[in-house]
Amino acid sequence: NFPTFNLGSEKTSGVDFNTAYGFNLGDLASGLEDAGSWTTSLTVTYLDSFSTDPGLVGTSESETAGTLSLPHWRGVVRGTYAVGRTSVTTTLQYIGALYVDKTLGLDLPGNKVPSEWYVNLHAAYDVIPSVELYVGINNLFDNQPPPIYPGSGYDTTGTGTDASTYDVIGRFWYTGINFKM
Repeated sequence: NFPTFNLGSEKTSGVDFNTAYGFNLGDLASGLEDAGSWTTSLTVTYLDSFSTDPGLVGTSESETAGTLSLPHWRGVVRGTYAVGRTSVTTTLQYIGALYVDKTLGLDLPGNKVPSEWYVNLHAAYDVIPSVELYVGINNLFDNQPPPIYPGSGYDTTGTGTDASTYDVIGRFWYTGINFKM
């Protein structure tokens, strides 16, 4: 019988920022009382450090911030216009540039992955107070995920990219009904 010990650890540091603001368009000028409302939000994450220590003798800590699945920068900007029973939302999602593996040469072809933007749209209509119809489209411009070179260890889904970071489906339409209790 050998005892089992969990000696590994992860350490992370960074900053998360979130702000939101909303107002009625009628507050801007007279005559706009029935023009609806606007809300917007911004969420930004900066990951400064993400280190993993396996906790085993003879191993060393690895720093992976700025690599696949752990970009230094991420962000989401969302804006919603609502009037009466209708609302329209646009979402911009940002994933910062990163490296596949920082232990390899940083100028190695295919090791640097460029930043990516995704645009999503969503519209909703309240048929009655307890029933909402909605339709939307994710990845409006059908941005293809950046290719990740084979053998990197990040193409675990067979998509040729890091599916936990990037949109591998492409443009995607959806519709549905929400019932509110």
